[in-house]
Amino acid sequence: MFVMYGPNTNTSGGSIIWYLEQQAAYIRQALELVRARGAAAIEVKAEVEAASDAALQQRFAGTAWTDCDSWYRDAEGRIITNWPGYMRDYLAAVQELKPDDFDLIQA
Repeated sequence: MFVMYGPNTNTSGGSIIWYLEQQAAYIRQALELVRARGAAAIEVKAEVEAASDAALQQRFAGTAWTDCDSWYRDAEGRIITNWPGYMRDYLAAVQELKPDDFDLIQA
């Protein structure tokens, strides 16, 4: 299962359709890797997810997102909805799937 328009993918500028298109292209790469390697499933490595989230949350430091209480934040104040950068930053983050960031689960 892949989640589109999930955590930290809401845009603060630009088209959400464009973001969804980039997500779909990334998912396609994941599915192609699964097929090419004869795997049954793919899962992001826990340490990769944790490092990615920490870096993403750090990008919010000093922004208006951290100074307001809104639906953008969870009960602990973590920003869970918005992407902290520009569209070009998002494209750079999802343009090429890095196979080493994932575990492939065999059937």
